[in-house]
Amino acid sequence: NQSKVKDILSPINQLLYDYEGFCDQSHFDRAAKRVKQAQKNNETVFINGDPDADGIAGTSILVAGLRQLGIKTEYVFPIRPIEGHGLQVRIIDEAKAAGCTLVITTDCGTKDIQAVDYANQQGVDVIITDHHVLGHKLPNSIAVINPFTVKEKNDFRSIAGSSVALKFVQAIFDYFNVEMPDYLMDFGVTVAALGSISDR
Repeated sequence: NQSKVKDILSPINQLLYDYEGFCDQSHFDRAAKRVKQAQKNNETVFINGDPDADGIAGTSILVAGLRQLGIKTEYVFPIRPIEGHGLQVRIIDEAKAAGCTLVITTDCGTKDIQAVDYANQQGVDVIITDHHVLGHKLPNSIAVINPFTVKEKNDFRSIAGSSVALKFVQAIFDYFNVEMPDYLMDFGVTVAALGSISDR
């Protein structure tokens, strides 16, 4: 209808900052607690990004946000023609070899049950950030940061993986009680927009 079209063409500025309801709160609480632990223990976090424009955008946002919080962060992408996409055993092995005990995915992971089980066996925790529809069973990860974990339908179900990454970073900054710098927010919005356009 016309009001929906108007909302899309002229969105209110507050939508950039709102994140309440973008994922199940219990999942976010577990993820935030684990990220805080990584900061406290000076851990290195690996980002496993999907190797497309949306996943690369989401990876950029997560890396920039976590590094701003003083968390050592590395990023690795699957070799798409060889490995496909999703959480990769190779990346889990690389993380473990580097002494990393936390991998965060972006734009993938919701259905990677076996890969998460492998990570758990290796002593590597996994936080999933994704926007794809849930499978019949969730992976045994620390958390699944995905709009579809919220039972009530809302507008967040239509956002791309890079926007999920941005909302996760915004929520993490608030959890840490740290103000997100304007330049980081501007960067996140710009990159999430590029990722979203590319993923439609």
